[in-house]
Amino acid sequence: MLGIIHTVFTFIRDWADVFLIAVGLSAMIVYIFQKRDKKRSAATLILGQIDSIEEKIGILKNGHQLNNVVVYHSKTIISENTWEKYKHLFAKELSQSEHRMIQNFFDTAEQLERTRADIVMVIKNAWADKSSVEHQIIGEMIKNDVITTSMPNEMRSSKEMTLFQDRYKPLDLVFTPDMWQDVSFHTGHNVILISGTTAYEKIQHYSFSK
Repeated sequence: MLGIIHTVFTFIRDWADVFLIAVGLSAMIVYIFQKRDKKRSAATLILGQIDSIEEKIGILKNGHQLNNVVVYHSKTIISENTWEKYKHLFAKELSQSEHRMIQNFFDTAEQLERTRADIVMVIKNAWADKSSVEHQIIGEMIKNDVITTSMPNEMRSSKEMTLFQDRYKPLDLVFTPDMWQDVSFHTGHNVILISGTTAYEKIQHYSFSK
């Protein structure tokens, strides 16, 4: 009887060990697949952002005239830096020169975006200031007309305001330091593109779009 009980317990213990091993292997397999999918997702995001940055920089570089209106209507070059977030996943896959190339590319993109955002802010402030000046001068015209005449001369005020607005509105009074565009936006011409390089191909190899 004791022998049967011992055999049963041994059988149960052996199967418990097998079950624990199976659970451990399953957990390890799940971890490996999750890590692989995370890497593939990261590679896909990085690749997509590289393509997007290159497209936007290309539009600015190839524009016939890089003026305030073009910059104002330009799209955000980079928001969240996916390379900075996931680059640790590709430390072993990229050489030092490839890693440095991608790092410089994203650093330049962030510099260009800071400059673009600064110029857009200056443009918005300048337009607000210009509008404020226009309202102030027109208000002074109406005020002076009321003071100098017993009854407001609507025809004269209207003509003067129209003449002032026709001359004032077309003026581009936005001050944007030339250094910003010379140093920052024009550095876009010196940006080393990542597409077509071995670094790009390696990232693409791990992405979902390979």
